[in-house]
Amino acid sequence: MKEYVHLLAWYNSKANAAMYQILVELSDKERKKEVGSYYHSLDGIIRHLYQSDLIWLTRISAGFPGLSASVTETIDRPDIELHENDDFSALWGKRKRADAILEKVTGEISSEQMTGELVYVDKRGNERRYILWQTLAHIFNHQTHHRGMVAEILDQMKVANDFSNIIWYIAPTNKGAG
Repeated sequence: MKEYVHLLAWYNSKANAAMYQILVELSDKERKKEVGSYYHSLDGIIRHLYQSDLIWLTRISAGFPGLSASVTETIDRPDIELHENDDFSALWGKRKRADAILEKVTGEISSEQMTGELVYVDKRGNERRYILWQTLAHIFNHQTHHRGMVAEILDQMKVANDFSNIIWYIAPTNKGAG
């Protein structure tokens, strides 16, 4: 399981970078245009993803104090907090740092921790309990879902994109296979 979630973290970083490479080519107006999505715009979707990741990383850091200090200190850095006035390049830089943290967390977490219970209190005051590897799977599934939303909006805008296929990021074991 550890290898699997680490692969998902690695892919998540690659797919987010590919997505941001496309989004950087759009104007701020195009990224912020109302598109009928729950999060209103491409900008709204990518900000939601980033904020969600910070929330989960904070929960993981608090719930698993055995993580290395480099992981928990990186999570707690105020310069990765999202601010409404952050421009796209600042958001992209923060996204890269968050993805690097997710890779580091999944690389450092032990097999014992992976099957451990993450306990936290949600924003409504309810105690929640989840197995850590399942929580990590949720984080990456959530990312994939919203990258799919971004891809659909880009399709509607007639902007070429293809950052949703994990298999294209993995080297084939049989170089002759297609």
